Amino acid sequence: MTLLAAYQTLLSRYTGQDDIVVGSPIANRNRNETLEELIGFFVNSLVLRSDLSGDPTFRELLRRVPEVTLGAYAHQDMPFEKLVEELHPERSLRHNPLFQVSFVLQNAPRYALRLPGLTMQPLEVYSETAKFDLCQFVTEQDDGTLYCLAEYNTDLFDAATIHRMLGHFQVLLEGIAADPNQRLSQLPLLTPGERHQLLIDWNNTAAEYPQDRCIHELFEAQAQKTPESIAVMFGPERLTYRELNDRANRLARYLQKRGVGSEVLVGLCVERSVEMMVGLLGILKAGGAYLPLDPAYPAGRLSFMLEDSGVKVLLSVEKLSKILPVAGLDVICLDRDWPAIAAESSESIDSGVGPANLAYVIYREAEGRDDRASWPDQLSELGDQGIRGPGRALGAGALFDFIRPDNHRSLLATHYGRRGGVIAGGFGRRRAGSCAEITSDPQPGKNHSCAPGDSEPATGPAGCRR
Repeated sequence: MTLLAAYQTLLSRYTGQDDIVVGSPIANRNRNETLEELIGFFVNSLVLRSDLSGDPTFRELLRRVPEVTLGAYAHQDMPFEKLVEELHPERSLRHNPLFQVSFVLQNAPRYALRLPGLTMQPLEVYSETAKFDLCQFVTEQDDGTLYCLAEYNTDLFDAATIHRMLGHFQVLLEGIAADPNQRLSQLPLLTPGERHQLLIDWNNTAAEYPQDRCIHELFEAQAQKTPESIAVMFGPERLTYRELNDRANRLARYLQKRGVGSEVLVGLCVERSVEMMVGLLGILKAGGAYLPLDPAYPAGRLSFMLEDSGVKVLLSVEKLSKILPVAGLDVICLDRDWPAIAAESSESIDSGVGPANLAYVIYREAEGRDDRASWPDQLSELGDQGIRGPGRALGAGALFDFIRPDNHRSLLATHYGRRGGVIAGGFGRRRAGSCAEITSDPQPGKNHSCAPGDSEPATGPAGCRR
């Protein structure tokens, strides 16, 4: 029963389900007075349905599985065909009814058959035909070791997948033996080679990039290379690299006419949207540095950040500008003022800034003190938190997706399944920007970047150079 529980744990971990149904054959010779001495095939199939909900410890699961198994043993006289007839499951020629995965434990003692003048030994015969989608045989050897063999449908699995599955089963059993009090979700599955590949090989993503160019310049180069590729999206809204570059150029020229130049700090207060990326790139292209302001912050905090930083120009949208402390600020609304902004040229602009110039300011919490600001250099440093997500995404030709903060977990799961690789980062409440997770994309041309919502408030300033 321990092996059955372990196998059902493996299936649960693979499928993410907690209602696991496995078939298992039984000799069905429970009547010694009538069947024990008869020659013939009396094997019946049992359906073993286990509940793995609640992420129990393996020791707790071992208390559930015997209840199911002993209950099935008590009704082993019920022919499987009769059970199917009574339950009326949806039938298909493609798979067996009620269960498609079988588990077979062969632990009957093997005795050498000796006859006068004859030497006999068993001969393994393989039918080369799978009776189920997947069948796991476990045989207990004379020396106490376990021999595992998998029979599988080659239309569904290839040999490499099954070898990997058997390796996971071995690692799982070793983990159970080491500590059966671990919860099912915490039991190990990966072999040492897979762990090295996942944690070391696939994370060896260091790459050379131009040390003398700013983020907005790398973006411009990518826009020339793939102008019609989608650069940023938020829900149904999306912009290509060409459209994003054109809008940012127009905004940069407009900002320069309003006095924004090298290291002039511009407040950026917009909700998660494609306009956020337009504003960010427009400020950088104009030569300025941005101060991200979360509209969800209390008014007192926003007032402190604006006053403490000395911001004179605020980039926002009209509905937010009405609730922000904007006294004494030159407020530019990306929606209200866009007709005037759109009148500017979309040609690239040379602001004259370089890697040593200021790029942005963020506020961090200083324990036991008021918020403090730091002023980093301009952003050739792609790894810095302030522009890590969009910088890596747009500089590499990826798609940056602003995910709504109320459903970023489910959407991230969808993106992983659909895209194969996700860069998750965003401008939220933890700091000006954060990078939640980075995975390599096995499909060239399908790099994808997501910006999930952060739940922790930003608390004090730091900055970065270009």
